[in-house]
Amino acid sequence: DRAGSSGECDHAKMIEPSAASDDKDHRRGRDGRQEPRRSRRSFRNGAGCSSRRFRSRDGGLRVIASRLSLGARIDVEHRLHGLRQLLEVLLDWRSQRIEPVDGAEKIFHGLRRRHRFDAQRKDRDALGDGPFDFAKAMYSPADKRRGGDSLLRYITAFIIVFAAGCGIAIAQSDLFKRGDYLVNGILTCGNCHSPKGPAGDTMQKAFSGGLSWDEPPFKVTATNITQDAETGIGNYSDAELKQVMRKGIKRNGVPVAMIMPSGFYEIMTERDLNAVIAYLRTIKPIRNTVPDPIYKTAQRHPIPPGGEKAFTEAMMKDKVAKGFYLTTIAHCMECHTPLGPGGRDFAARLGAGGFEFPGPWGVSAARNVTSSKEKGIGGWTDDEIKRAITEGISRDGSRLKPPMGYHYYSTVSADDLDAVVAYLRTVPAKE
Repeated sequence: DRAGSSGECDHAKMIEPSAASDDKDHRRGRDGRQEPRRSRRSFRNGAGCSSRRFRSRDGGLRVIASRLSLGARIDVEHRLHGLRQLLEVLLDWRSQRIEPVDGAEKIFHGLRRRHRFDAQRKDRDALGDGPFDFAKAMYSPADKRRGGDSLLRYITAFIIVFAAGCGIAIAQSDLFKRGDYLVNGILTCGNCHSPKGPAGDTMQKAFSGGLSWDEPPFKVTATNITQDAETGIGNYSDAELKQVMRKGIKRNGVPVAMIMPSGFYEIMTERDLNAVIAYLRTIKPIRNTVPDPIYKTAQRHPIPPGGEKAFTEAMMKDKVAKGFYLTTIAHCMECHTPLGPGGRDFAARLGAGGFEFPGPWGVSAARNVTSSKEKGIGGWTDDEIKRAITEGISRDGSRLKPPMGYHYYSTVSADDLDAVVAYLRTVPAKE
């Protein structure tokens, strides 16, 4: 059994008892018959640890915990499949080694003898903060005995650690999916940070640096946000990325250009911010150096009205409030509000349009998205607004020009689109 024990075990291969090879490895059962003795050395935990480490009091759990902490890198389905196999082995072992009592009663009978849930509140509380530590505490030989209770403790602790690991993986997987939805959807990050051709994004160089602006306050090119360590954000910590996104301050203390909608991200929920960063960490590194920014005036950090504080999940229950949140993190009013000497004129011209975007497509101007029936979208139906957002087709059927990221918005869910339209209906009319 020691041969190959230092190698990596497949996560689908859980605990497997090996049969005895000679008479020394047999013992007498309750009915007087000889039955094979299953050595503790023959059990593997499926996490790549050796039998010596498995036999130690907490070595096996330490290795399992480190493996399960890899999160989404290990497929959740493999974990669940492995857990099913583990339970099958447990039932098989129980039928051969212990008398026919209820499995759950037998397991918790051993647990109660040393770590009673009612008496050990700190262990119970630890389950919320650290299930690995909780499981480690539960795995402790009772009355210095070896055998049934000890092994059952170990298996029970293993199941708790395993289930916790599955929970971590699922949580991290959900975070990544949410980040993918935001970055490649309503946030339209690639719309600025990816290079452009006549038809739009150049996907082979996605996120490696994109649009350029030469405006009265600045001359700047959207930065490389791939994981390249030298020209991208590969060396940024999560805290540094959060500071850039929410506060508009680079890690060297220099502010980003006002064209970066960091003020619109002040409203972003903590979960969404974490999701965005989790996704950015997966973008392949592309080496591409963009020109250094030229600041012609002091850069400000404009925040749209109502976006000063981070939203909570509870606030999303109101449809119009959710629509405001989504249009804010989508920085719709950054493009659809004209730029004045002091930045976007949110106070007097919110959503009035008119800002021009030169590019390979020529020159396009942001339209009025207020509730004005003449100049804005007040006379449009909900479906016409949604079609313009997701397909780039105007009310009269004409094709709208870039840089509005229609293909990004096409991924936005129906519920989110409904909320966006509900909010746009409330934007005061501007002529």
